[in-house]
Amino acid sequence: MKPANPQAKRLHVRLVTLMLGLITAFFLSLSLVTWYMGTERDMRDTNDKISRVGRELKGVLDAELVPMKTAIRMLAETSLVSGQTHRERQALLGSMAAALAQNPTAGSIYAGTGNGSFVLMRNLKDRPKDRATFSAPEQAVFLVQSVNRDAASAIGRFEFFDQKLVPLQSIPKPDYQFDPRVRPWYKQAETESPADGIVQTAPYVFASNLKVGITLATRASDRSGVVGIDLSLTSLSRLIASQKVSPSAELVLFDGAGRVLAYRDADKIFRKDKDGTTSVVTVPELKVSALTGLFEQWQARAGAGDVADIAARHDAGGREWHSRIQRIESTDGSPLFLGIAVPAEELMADSIRIRNTTAALSVVLLLLMLPAVIYTSKRISRPLFDLVKVAKAIESFDFSAADPAPSHIREVDDLAVNMSKMKQTLKRFLDISSALSAESNFHRLINIILREMISVSGSSSGSLALVSPDKAGIRMVARQIKGVEQDVENAASIPLA
Repeated sequence: MKPANPQAKRLHVRLVTLMLGLITAFFLSLSLVTWYMGTERDMRDTNDKISRVGRELKGVLDAELVPMKTAIRMLAETSLVSGQTHRERQALLGSMAAALAQNPTAGSIYAGTGNGSFVLMRNLKDRPKDRATFSAPEQAVFLVQSVNRDAASAIGRFEFFDQKLVPLQSIPKPDYQFDPRVRPWYKQAETESPADGIVQTAPYVFASNLKVGITLATRASDRSGVVGIDLSLTSLSRLIASQKVSPSAELVLFDGAGRVLAYRDADKIFRKDKDGTTSVVTVPELKVSALTGLFEQWQARAGAGDVADIAARHDAGGREWHSRIQRIESTDGSPLFLGIAVPAEELMADSIRIRNTTAALSVVLLLLMLPAVIYTSKRISRPLFDLVKVAKAIESFDFSAADPAPSHIREVDDLAVNMSKMKQTLKRFLDISSALSAESNFHRLINIILREMISVSGSSSGSLALVSPDKAGIRMVARQIKGVEQDVENAASIPLA
């Protein structure tokens, strides 16, 4: 007899495993599809968001620079540069103050003439460091620094004005001998001819307050002088810091040489050189890994002659970053570049939240469905378990066990019906065997056998014949019709040949 398989498991255990496996596979597939589709959506949204921020910041920079360009372009055609006397140049202080009021990020606006005269107006409002540097009176809003070279000797003077340009204090400065003609902005405006007539300097240290920034400058059409306006890198950095892309996003504005013009932490963009002068750092010198990686990719492209906008994904500082560098055209044709780097987990926060929610919901539903799965599997396997008990009882010749309950599964129900029939048949054969062994009357024995054969075959009537001792014929020894025994004592013998 074949032994039982020791590794065999109960059916309901198999069913539970199968059902839970299918449910888990379904929820896992659903989570993966949701994550994939959400990631694709977030990637599109990420690129759109970075592009939008780049465009918005470019628009903000343009909104800051365009009015400045307009202001110096208009002032270049006035007596501020063409005036023959210091009084004529001073008559434009109102226009200079209006230009500073319209451009709050501009630190100062000034003009230099061909003979070396110079007029500069500085905005002191909300600039405590400048107020302290120049010991400004409490009511002072503007400081005018001038050098008059109309006479044989240069005359320097500092004058403080209130909001309405009412003079508050005038201080002679004999040692203030500033000559605009030797400054980079004046020389660049004199020698270069950009399309819009306005040049933009590289970052340098302003002589008036020793801050680092850039200058927009333009020369008068009659070449009588140059008008410039200063934009400190600190002001640009405040502008960059105001742009909130995400909590950990990094933004930087730099020029074609990689020099940083604006960063959220303005103090990091300056450095002291060995000779004691102040200069600006390059993007890698910021030591911000996300921006360094982005800059290196841009530098490789720029080295190959491709300085167009780029979008990239890279790893830095143990995080994945989505980055973009956008080109911003400057006034003199030398473009500026805006770099943006945003951590992937912040850009894909919605997808991560949906993924985690889906996973948690899947686990909860799986736990809630576990009792139902176990109950269903046991209901399915119960009839088979009952059949096993019946089979074991039959093996022990115990036919008293009740038949299994009907099953909703056709195959299992058919097996139960046939098992019941088999049990009854075996019981009947055993009953026949018992009866045959106990009966000594041949006539009654023959009728018992015939009755059981009719029952087993499902017939209503039957006959039983035996071969004669000489094997020449057969003779009917019993007959039953619908349960009634018939007399066959006088029945004729039927020859076999």
